Amino acid sequence: MRPEAPLDEQQQAAKRLLEQMLKATGLTPSELARAAKLTPSTLTRFLNSPVRHTLSARTLGKLSAYSGITVPAAVLPAPPPASVPVVGYIGAGEQVLPFDDAALGAGLEQADPPPGAEPGTVAVVVRGDSMFPAFWDGDILYYSREAGFDRDGCLYNECIVKLRDGPIYIKRVTPGAQPGRYTLQSYNAPPMPDVAIDWAAPVQFQDKRRRRAKP
Repeated sequence: MRPEAPLDEQQQAAKRLLEQMLKATGLTPSELARAAKLTPSTLTRFLNSPVRHTLSARTLGKLSAYSGITVPAAVLPAPPPASVPVVGYIGAGEQVLPFDDAALGAGLEQADPPPGAEPGTVAVVVRGDSMFPAFWDGDILYYSREAGFDRDGCLYNECIVKLRDGPIYIKRVTPGAQPGRYTLQSYNAPPMPDVAIDWAAPVQFQDKRRRRAKP
């Protein structure tokens, strides 16, 4: 497991603002999220997850409208990137084939940013039909390359997953039979039971615009 990343200045400011909103409303994070018409886990994940998230401008706006507390400029997330680096391909067996050290490089090509893209978003491109019909040749999948493994955000979702022994896949993450282990589910391959995960990141957006009708 990678070490916990420190809070940056924007995240520190957002955490202080959220604590101020919780104190002003007298609500728990889950209660405040529900009252602001957000997913209940939105604020608890931000406060407690080892993976350092940011709160989107939309989320901050809803919290401000409910609590009556103005959001300072220092709390607002950075503007979306103009483009997103493509850091690898997904080939047969649902394995990601990185060509720039997986999560740290700048990519050899660029893709349009998905809606709501944040700094640190990267992309991988599907090659071949081994995952059809869920993923088509040419689909672009976006995820965050921030270090860590947010268990609650990954469970039962399609994720880019790096195993502790090296390979990277796109799989659906489910609980394993042993503590700290996970079973990775596939569309067209047997599941991978009770594996140890180094890091995992949910697929945030799937760009299907390159698809062509299948014969």
